[in-house]
Amino acid sequence: MGFAKLAYYCTHSKNLNDSNLVILSNTGTTLNTELAKNLFMDNTHHNLGTYIRVLPKNSEYDHSVAIINTDARGLYVYHANYGGKCLVRYQYYTWENFANAFPIIYHYAK
Repeated sequence: MGFAKLAYYCTHSKNLNDSNLVILSNTGTTLNTELAKNLFMDNTHHNLGTYIRVLPKNSEYDHSVAIINTDARGLYVYHANYGGKCLVRYQYYTWENFANAFPIIYHYAK
């Protein structure tokens, strides 16, 4: 969470707080390919640093990612401690793969 919040701060020059968040549901909203594209596809790079709080598939712990870029096929994200402790990853997901990897979304901030 801290890593994604730092990415948000570095790209927006402001801290992430409750007034920045778009809360979809306190209990989580099912993320599918269409919803992911509708929320986050933006070819003008306005999504740089977008903070997203999700629940990974087959996990009981929430996870945060920061969008680096999007295109018609998918998105690039930075995230930490996903796949290993103290591991920072820059990863590309197709929209479908992102929705499959993170089937529940709680909130985001652009």
